[in-house]
Parts: sequence; C-alpha cells; structure tokens
Amino acid sequence: MRAFLSRWRTELLVFALVLVATAPTVQLLMAHQASRLALTAAMWDDGTVQIDEYGPGLLLGLGPRDSGGILSVDYAEREGHLYSDKAPGQPLLAAPFYGLARLAGAEPGVEERYFDNYTLWWTSLWSAAIPAAVLAVMMRRFALKVTGDPRAATVAAVGMSLSTLLLPFATVLFSHVLAAALGYAAYLAARDPDAPTLRLAAAGLLGGMAVVSEYTTGIIVVVVGVLVLVRHKAGAVAYVAGGLPALAVLTVYNAITWGDPLEFSYSNSGSFQQFHEQGLFGIRVPDPGLTVQVLMGERGLLTLTPVVLVGVIGLVMLARQRRTREVAVVGLVVFAAFVAVQGGWFSVTAGAAPGPRYVVPALPFVAVGVARAWRWSRVAVIGSIVIGAVAMFASIATNPLAQPTETFAAGHWLWRIAEGRFGQNLLTPWLGAPWGQLVQLAGVLVVLDLVWNATVKDAPADGDPAVVEPMAVTAADTDPGVSPGDR
Repeated sequence: MRAFLSRWRTELLVFALVLVATAPTVQLLMAHQASRLALTAAMWDDGTVQIDEYGPGLLLGLGPRDSGGILSVDYAEREGHLYSDKAPGQPLLAAPFYGLARLAGAEPGVEERYFDNYTLWWTSLWSAAIPAAVLAVMMRRFALKVTGDPRAATVAAVGMSLSTLLLPFATVLFSHVLAAALGYAAYLAARDPDAPTLRLAAAGLLGGMAVVSEYTTGIIVVVVGVLVLVRHKAGAVAYVAGGLPALAVLTVYNAITWGDPLEFSYSNSGSFQQFHEQGLFGIRVPDPGLTVQVLMGERGLLTLTPVVLVGVIGLVMLARQRRTREVAVVGLVVFAAFVAVQGGWFSVTAGAAPGPRYVVPALPFVAVGVARAWRWSRVAVIGSIVIGAVAMFASIATNPLAQPTETFAAGHWLWRIAEGRFGQNLLTPWLGAPWGQLVQLAGVLVVLDLVWNATVKDAPADGDPAVVEPMAVTAADTDPGVSPGDR
C-alpha cells in the first residue's frame, strides 16, 4: 500500500484537487439537467423511459412554465408520451448511483426542487465531478509520458481541469465531461503500438460508451479507429468488436423509445424541432462567423480560456518533431473537428452555457500541448491559466449556465459576485454565502499546494528533462542526416 501511495501520490492529489474544486457545488435545477435527471429517475423508480409525469402540462399543449413538472424545453414527444431528448449513456450510467441515493432516503427526481436538490447533486457527482477528476489524472499521466517533465505535466492537467470549460461542466448534470473522459481513455488505450488485442477491444468499448453518452464523440472514435488501422491493422477487428456492446445498448434503447433502432431523439424533438431538422441532427456546414465566435467571441475558447490557445500552440510545436507528431496531429484534428461542429450549430454556446460546450470532449487532447508549451514560455502558461481560472471559478460560484442573451458572460458572473448573488455549495447551508464558497476556494488552494510539493519531489533535481519518446524510435530518429527538429 505504501508503495502504491508513493508511486501515485501526485495523481491522487490531482484527483483530490479536482474533486475539491467541483464536488461541493450544488447546482440549480435547469432545463437540460431536468431532462437527464428525469430519464434516470424514470428508469429506476418506474422502470420506463417515458417521463410523462415530469412535465404533464407539455402533453396538454401548455408552455414550459406551465409544464406541471421539472421538464421545460429539453424533451422529445412521440405518440402522446414524453421522453428525454438526450443521448442515453449518461442517464443509464447514473441510474445505479441514483438508486443508491433513493435507497438511502433521497427524494425522487420527480420532486420540483430547483434549489438545494441533493438528488441532482449526487447524480452529478458521479456523472461529472468524478469523471473530471479521473480525466485530470489521465491528462497528467499522458503529458508526463510525452514530455518527461513532472512540473509541465501537473501544470497541464491542473490548468485544463480548472481553467477551461471542463471546470463548470464538472459541476452540472451534462454529459460533456463524462464523454470527454471516455473518449480520451479510448485514445490512450489504443495509441500504444504494442497494445494487446484486449486493450484495443477495451478502447473500442470506451469509445462506444462515449458515443452512447454524446453522439458527437463519434469524431474521436473515428480518429482513434484510423490510428488503430494504421498501427495495428488486424487489431482493428478487436477495436470494432469492443464497441459492439455499446452499439447494442444504443440500438435497443432507440428501438424501445422511438420504435426503430436507427431513429434518434432529435427526430422527435418537442422544442427545437426546427433546428434539429437542419443538417445532421442540427449540425450544418460550419458558419465562418459562428466559428470565429466559438474561438474568439466573448465566450470564445481562446479568449475566455486562453490556456486552450497555449495548448494549441504547444501541439503545433509537438508536430514539428517526428516522434511526437502523432500526438499533435490527433490533438489538432480532434480539436478542429469539434470546433467545426460547434460552428455548424445554430448558436455559439448551444443554449445556456459558459462557452461552446460541444467542444468540451476535445479539450483533453489539448492538454499535452500545454505541457509542451511549458518549456516554451512559463509566463504564457501560468498567465493563461490564471485568466481562465478567474472566469471559470466565478462561473461556478454563481451560475455557470449564463443565457445566450448575456452579452458578456465573464462580466455577468463577476457582477453577480459583486452584488452578492452567489450560488450554493455543500457548505452554504451552514456558513452562508460567500463564506461557503471562500472555504471551498481555500480548500482548493491548500490541495493545490500539496499537488505542487508532490510534483517537485517527483521532478529531477538538476536540469530540464528532455522530451520523452512516446512511440517506438524509428530508423530516421537515429539517422544523423535527419535534423533533430524533424525527428
């Protein structure tokens, strides 16, 4: 046990850091979360995927404010019944944890409790906060493998976890962080040239679970599939086979819910039908203006959370070296593809959100770029992390799901803080606001100090470490006629 703790000390502290930063937040029950909670609750409490009792007024043609339940706009309707319009993966995976809470006496999801909803909090803990903590560990381990620098790896993992959209979406019941963790795990499982067949099958299963949780992560599955095909050829069969159980779950769910294994919720959308009918489930050819806003608007990835820009620069640096080119190309392709998806949607944020939320599953692939950029400019890395952290922590201290009508989200969150309009966390019932949030922030700083001290102990005493080879060394890497920059 002591050897395990010594070996994984820093990773365990990184895990704890992300949990301290995210888990205490008690979110407000809003439309998106209500749709997810309703499906989980209906499956566990009633053994059905129909959620009529969560918004009975909607079946009578009443508006969202008169639905008579927690549902408002995020729902689908078929043959006189209501259903969630979300991909089923997250609600399905959350059902056992919801069930444990119910067995312990928690309120059912049907209760119209918009504040202090601890059933919602518990479900989110397992669906978002814990996956975010696991994701942080994966980002650090991979960044360490690529750069060989414990400091750079820790900074990258912490920066991406606490200074990007990963932070606010780890505090609310959305599927983005869960899908990000599953998709990233699929890539890490498959990318090793010596990966055994069983690991490739596991990668396929993880990728399949990501898609069942969020359909757009099919991008990651395809990119990883191409990598597997190039590197393993015959192993591609194991990769595809591993994804079949997830595909089976999705098709069975679709058959039960929509009457057709190949039909999806967006074909029956009850509130955004006019958008979902366009393109592929609402995703059109990227609009140049919207794409610019996704990157550089007031909630843009590169402006509100500039560590993403630093990470992209780092990926470009990695692309210049042959031995790290695969890492860079995969990261850049995945990031660009998700930006294109968001740029092809009907809004920059896809509803109430702190930023372009459909890009969240791509963010882990940028982390290794941040680690590489640490060797280029520590000032740029730290500065960008601080800027993003201010905005992201301000969002979770108030309400991260700012409406699209807010013209300056960061100002909106900071103004709410100035006015004393805080959100809730597990401490505010006893300490009140803002003291509950301040104690949580103090806890983050304490654990952050422990993380850095553990990282320093892991780092070499003298000199900067060279980049660690993440792949097999090729003949060109040892050829004196090939310049180091091209290796």
